Amino acid sequence: MIEFNAPRSVGTAEETVARNLKQLLAYAASPLSYLDGSKSQPRGEAELLTEAALVAVKRNDRDRAEQLVTYSLESAETAQAHDILGELRQARGDDAGAIQSWQTALTLDPNHFFTLIDLGKLYLTKLDLARSAPYLDRAIQIDSKSARAHHLRGLVYQASGDHAHAALEYRRALPDAQYTRSVQTFYLNFGTALMQIGLYEEAAQMLEEYTRLAPKDFDGHFQLGAAYEIQAERSLDEHITRRAIEELKLALSIQPQHAMAHYYLSKAYRRLDELELADSEFELYEKLSP
Repeated sequence: MIEFNAPRSVGTAEETVARNLKQLLAYAASPLSYLDGSKSQPRGEAELLTEAALVAVKRNDRDRAEQLVTYSLESAETAQAHDILGELRQARGDDAGAIQSWQTALTLDPNHFFTLIDLGKLYLTKLDLARSAPYLDRAIQIDSKSARAHHLRGLVYQASGDHAHAALEYRRALPDAQYTRSVQTFYLNFGTALMQIGLYEEAAQMLEEYTRLAPKDFDGHFQLGAAYEIQAERSLDEHITRRAIEELKLALSIQPQHAMAHYYLSKAYRRLDELELADSEFELYEKLSP
């Protein structure tokens, strides 16, 4: 299956949901999970052509890949070939053609894992959550240990506002460190879901990991600063307050016009009795608020 990068944050603000989910498609690229070295050797012409198509995709030669997979389908129809053709069609913006290919793949093999993932992912990017969820549920039934499937299912829950179930799905994906570190936004998704259900300390741990992996990302520093600020407000811990200030200042160095970052920074300064700085940040918050 063509690899993807997960959305950056889901459910934290209405205006970010659609934009962030579309990143699933925006970053579609090799490598392919089919090329994992564990598959059996090709047994016929169709399989040889399918394997050649996968190699072409790995080289980013998608035109050649589509030509080869078309030859493969002329020789013999397989769910794998239709799935690859669907991914190639999606990559060139033909969503309708992709869906047609994937539905054909499921007609040939109703339990084809990668096709179920592809359909669930596509409908997720379109925010068609009612269609996305059943495909991902079926994928999880087939491979209950798939971190990718649990992550995507968590994104569906989070986009629908069910942060508790989203966090549960992310927790199931967490042990697969190879996956979670290759799809860095997993930690951002998990952290923001945990914040929504009030688990701020654990949220901070996930967001700390994300900022280590993506040190120049605004969302990571902002969400981590907000998590620290909420913890500090409850505990009155000066050390956590100063960590909140540090993260929020890093966030504002990347995106200076973010109103809520100034708001949280104002609260943190006020708790430290740095009133001039607090007033200045609050004025910026009011000026920048819609």
